[in-house]
Amino acid sequence: MTKFFTTDDDFEKIIKGKIKLVTEISQIKTGWTNFVFMVRTAGNGSYIFRFPRNDFFAKAMVTEIPFTKFVAKHVSTKTVELKLGRHRNRIYSIHRLVDGEVLTEVYPTLSVEQKGQLAQDIAVYLNQLQSVSEHKINILSSEFLTGLVVDNGLPSEIIPILGKLKDLEGERILSHGDFNPGNILVDNNGRLVAVLDYAFISVSCRTNDLSRLIGRLPEDFREPMLNALGYEVDKDELDLLINLWSQIDSGYIDYMRRCHPDVEV
Repeated sequence: MTKFFTTDDDFEKIIKGKIKLVTEISQIKTGWTNFVFMVRTAGNGSYIFRFPRNDFFAKAMVTEIPFTKFVAKHVSTKTVELKLGRHRNRIYSIHRLVDGEVLTEVYPTLSVEQKGQLAQDIAVYLNQLQSVSEHKINILSSEFLTGLVVDNGLPSEIIPILGKLKDLEGERILSHGDFNPGNILVDNNGRLVAVLDYAFISVSCRTNDLSRLIGRLPEDFREPMLNALGYEVDKDELDLLINLWSQIDSGYIDYMRRCHPDVEV
């Protein structure tokens, strides 16, 4: 039996069966791994509902909850308090909406000074995350990338790329795993508010999260970010990872267009 949701599901009925006094339901069309809905209520705040698109992401959602709680104890940056819901033996997640804007949308409006301050905020977050001692993270795995390819029918050419990525994972640093601007919330001044989505948390090299972030933002953020870290970054390794992630993203975009045409990519 499948554990995921499809476009045939009546999401409005599921949502209204879970919470009361719903006044508005709107789908966030950029949900790659899940069907994502913003839900507003009368007097009880707003919520985000996420319904996994396949079995792989359903499994990732189950592991995301303990990982999110784990990270919340070790970093000062906000995250969300996730809860699982069930519908016909399929799980989905719910959390209250966190105030903040997605970095992707806000970045073009930031001044040079604000971008520098944002880099400082992110550096604090990354240093806190990467400072978690090794004995606390030995249960974590970075095998999700292979699963992402095998379980989702991505191009087989990506497999060798993943092998190159694993070759760089000797440091055993705790990594967010999907540290892209879409998972980073900021306020109107560009100050870091929250980091979301720990479904792909893993042990990886120190430059992995940096490559996801820098590779998805304009070039003018690279130097402020590297200068804010407080340690020297292997720039050759960083550029290699940016290129590898770009190839992985391209393959995944092709997959989404082919298999999930409802998603905006």
